[in-house]
This record gives sequence, C-alpha cells and structure tokens, in this order.
Amino acid sequence: MEILKSLIVVAMGFLVGLVLAGAGGLSAEAFLSQFKQNENTKKIEVYWQETGLSYSDVEALISNMKCHSSKLYERACLNAVSQFPGEKSFELILSEGATKVLSASLLDNLNSEKETLAYFTKNHLNIDFDKTIRKIFDNATNETTAQLASSLINGFLSVYYDPHTYILPGTYYDQVSSKIERSPYFVGFSYLRKKGEFFVDNISINSDADRAGLLPGDKILTINSQPVTNTAYADFSRKLKDQSIRKFSFKIERSHQHLEIRFDRSYRLLSHVQFNLVGAQKEFALITLSKFSRGVCDEVRAYLGSQELKATKGLVLDLRNNPGGQLDEAACLASLFLGAHKKAYYVEYVRTSQPNEVVLTDGDQIYNGPMTVLINHRSASAAETLSGALQEYKRAALIGRRTFGKGTFQEPEEWILNPKVSLYKTQGYYLLPSRKSTQLLGVTPDIQIPTPKETERREENLFSNPLKPRLQKYPTLRTAELFEKPMTNDCIANAQANPSSEALQKALSLLNCEVMSKSKMALSTGETRIQ
Repeated sequence: MEILKSLIVVAMGFLVGLVLAGAGGLSAEAFLSQFKQNENTKKIEVYWQETGLSYSDVEALISNMKCHSSKLYERACLNAVSQFPGEKSFELILSEGATKVLSASLLDNLNSEKETLAYFTKNHLNIDFDKTIRKIFDNATNETTAQLASSLINGFLSVYYDPHTYILPGTYYDQVSSKIERSPYFVGFSYLRKKGEFFVDNISINSDADRAGLLPGDKILTINSQPVTNTAYADFSRKLKDQSIRKFSFKIERSHQHLEIRFDRSYRLLSHVQFNLVGAQKEFALITLSKFSRGVCDEVRAYLGSQELKATKGLVLDLRNNPGGQLDEAACLASLFLGAHKKAYYVEYVRTSQPNEVVLTDGDQIYNGPMTVLINHRSASAAETLSGALQEYKRAALIGRRTFGKGTFQEPEEWILNPKVSLYKTQGYYLLPSRKSTQLLGVTPDIQIPTPKETERREENLFSNPLKPRLQKYPTLRTAELFEKPMTNDCIANAQANPSSEALQKALSLLNCEVMSKSKMALSTGETRIQ
C-alpha cells in the first residue's frame, strides 16, 4: 500500500523540487509568502472538487456485474476498495450479507499492491461491491467526494490497465504540478514502515535531516515526544507535513543505541542536483541527481565546466533513488558525457500503427574523464535510460543494484467519462540505445552490491499487473559508435574484491585504480600528463 500510495502521489505531481538549495537570502516568513503565491493557495482537493467526480463515475467502472465478470476485473475492483481503510477502519460488505472489518494498520502492513491482493485472495473475500462502494460514499462529505472517487478509480486502473495509468484533474498539471516541485515543508528524508515501525529510508543531501545527522536505517521511535510505533502511515506523514511545526526532535534507535536528533525546519527548496568533492584528498567529484526535473541538465553542465571539477581526477554520478522525470533532460545529460549525434533512447508505441522514434543527443561533450554511475533498485525511468545508455556506449561503469524496471511512458488524453479529467494512459516503451527494454528488466550494474532480497522492491514484485517488456531482437550498437571500455578488467576486478559493501567506496576504488593505471601507462610511453 505504501508504495502504491506514493506512486499515485507522484503521478499527481505533489510538490516535488527544482529550485536551488541554500538560497538563504529570504526570511522564512517571506519565503513562505512567496511560495504560497506561486502555488496559488489552491490544493489538490479543490481541483478534484471542480471536476465533479462522484459516485456515478465510480459506479460506471465498479459494480457487482462487472467486478465478477473476470478474474482481472475482480482484482481491479479489489484493489480499488483496498484504498479505503480510512485512518481507523472500514467495513467490507460481503455477498452473503456478512461484514468484514479491515483496520488501517492491517492494510498499512501490506507493503505492496501485490501483497494486498494476495491478502484478499487468501481470505476468499467475496465482496458485494455495490453495497461496499455505496457505504464508502455515504460517509463522504461534499468536499471529499470527488477525491474519494478519484482514489477508487486510480486503484482500479492500476490493476485493470497497468500501475502507471491514472487520472488527474485536467487543469492541475498545467497550473500547479508542472511548475512547483519540492515543497519548502520537506524536511529531507523518505521513510518506510515495517511491522508497525518506521525507518528512515533515504536522506536528501544538504537537507535539514542530513545536516542534523539522521541516517538511512534509523528507527524512529518518537517525533516531538509522541510515539510513532503502530501509528497509521497517514498520521506519521501528517506529523512531518504539519506546516505549523518548525522544530523537530526525533528519538531514534541506531545500532541498539537510543539517540536524539534535533533540528529546525529551514523552509528551503532543495535542488535536485548536488555537487561535492570526495576521496581522501577530495580528488574526485560527486554529482548527485535526485530527479530529472526541468533545468537539471543546465545545472550539471555548469558544474562540469567549473574550475573545481576540472581539478578533479574522476567523476561519480549518483542516480540512486532517482525516480526519473523528464526524458528530454536525460537526453541532454547523455550529450554531456557522450557528445552529439548519439542515440539517447528509442520510443516504441503500444499501438503498432504509430511509427517508432529515436532521440539523439544534440549537445557537445563537456566531460570526457573517467566516470562511474551509482544505481539501485529505486533508480527508475529516466535514471535507467541515462545509466543504461552510458553503460551500453561503454562510457561509464555502473555500480550498485539492478534498477527498478519502469520502462513505459504515459500521455494525457481527455477522459471519456468526464471532460474535466485527464487520463494519463501508458502509450509505449522507452528503450535503450541498443533497443533493449528496461521494463521489468531494469539495468544490471557492472559491479553489483549484495543486498537482502526483501529490500529489492521493483516493478516486478510490487504490482499485480505490470506491462511485460517487449522482447524483440534488434541489431546491437556498432563498434564504431562505442567509446573505449570505461575501466580496465583489472580495475573492475579490484573494485569487486573491495571488502566495502558501500557503493561510493567501490566507485572511488575503481576510479583510483583507473587513474593509477593511466599514470603508469603515461610513464611507460613517455607522456607527461594523463589524458
């Protein structure tokens, strides 16, 4: 449930970030005032309310007659009603007249759409969908009816079509989602829930949480002295998003020790591009890219052209936990490392009547030094496209874990049931330069970091009905198109043998080895500098 909810939120464009971090000239009050003007103080609930979505729109899709017509349709209906435990509990009305009470905590502990549907199937719940949906709407208010309907419909579409097909208010993307990215209320970490306990999952570099010292894996025991164990996911999220709270005190458990982490919310909009110098002598550059939002290519280009980076010996591009974003930004970034007229990716449509397309890089190569790319199971979509292209052209060695496996794209169209609603329907696949699909398959790194299987949360094991990849065979890239092998076999072997399980340490080991190898080669040939 947690992942499904988060994906729907991402699909709806809830305030994900672009503006540079650290622009600290404004006071908190002035910044918040400016932010509220930008977002026009209009919330997503209001946009949904304006669409007029109602019970009749849901009834057109979800009814006993339709839901029991096929296994696929039934699973889609089950997924729709599973969205609504509310914050406490709700009742499913069964076909034989009995009721089944499901608590919010029960469904919160089912960590994926796949697990949720498995629970329904295992318990043989024969649901009266007409009465259950009617009961859900009986408890709704005029203000919540439309958003309630949208969540039911999106739960249905995720299974009946695919996990990335969804509806959205027709005006919301143009007016809000495409313009506002991260929220100034974001404190800088993502979290997950396991068996009623909350853990820090990922930390955003330079965020309030990062500066305060929170680390991935920290178990959160209390927030501002309030226990959070067995708290509903929605309640935990609300504690962090409460705009009136400026000071935070987290009691955490780390390595069997209890610690207290305190910080103030700084109301900064974090950039999706972060630049750092790493290594024993700060001799390597680390560029962390957390999302492919508008303008990230220009930001990376500026860093690559800086004197700071020119003084380094190699580059690490960190795409871990990057969910993707704008594919044209991925093509632009590919040109920075590959140069012009290289294949960035292919577009293949589901409908074979539409011609396939190839997108070429069109910018100059800015950086030609040794580089590695860090990826993991949460690198998705555009992150997979860029890392896969750099790997296939033999431009960079990839380190980490196999990626998420989201290789499809969606385009909006007017929804036939309501002209004020846009249907973002999956239209086709993005393919790597070799025309290999990343859908479900992901991108496999050159040097893999071992990880417990239960943490490998990918498209293939989260969702009930993901699209299958296209397995057509195409010609491979021509030898003339390829760069020299990014790293020597000996250096890759040395990095694999490095006892550290941390991806960045393996990347630095690999770059150090390559720099030393080139230095020895230069000495043996009489050259005086490393190319």
